[in-house]
Amino acid sequence: MKKYFLIGLGVIVFCTMAVGDGLGVVAFLKERARPAAAATTAPAEAKNAPNPPSKPAAGKALFAEIPKFVVTIPGSQEAGGGSVYLQLSLSFLTEKKQAIDDFNKLMPIIKSAIISDIMASGLSPDSQSAQFRHKITTDSLDLANRTVSQADSDLGRTPFLGAYITTFVIQ
Repeated sequence: MKKYFLIGLGVIVFCTMAVGDGLGVVAFLKERARPAAAATTAPAEAKNAPNPPSKPAAGKALFAEIPKFVVTIPGSQEAGGGSVYLQLSLSFLTEKKQAIDDFNKLMPIIKSAIISDIMASGLSPDSQSAQFRHKITTDSLDLANRTVSQADSDLGRTPFLGAYITTFVIQ
């Protein structure tokens, strides 16, 4: 009798698993069939992401780069108050060769302003990574545009079209 009970229990468990797997497969296939609906329900971080800058023609795109540097950020009280180290490198998009030349001459000033801005931001890269990256890119672009346009007014107010984080390492 015990033998039949165990066989019956095994059949019930097998049927339950088969039905559950079947429902899982059906749900998966339904989701794959609706790619447009899935694209409209983006996560909150994607909605807060910065809009990409207007793209110049590939032949006109020039990049000025600030090579890797490390910033020490005071840690939050929730994380125990220790320091966080951020290794960062940035690239700036422009269509003007003169903007690249001016950027290279003024790089120490721009880099110092970016480091000061990151340290004073009050944001923690651990808990608010998307906001932190967005703030770094927007503020860095603003600082580079202000510094270069003050040095050479012929370039206009926005010599750079975009700022891109090319290295972002947190320790």
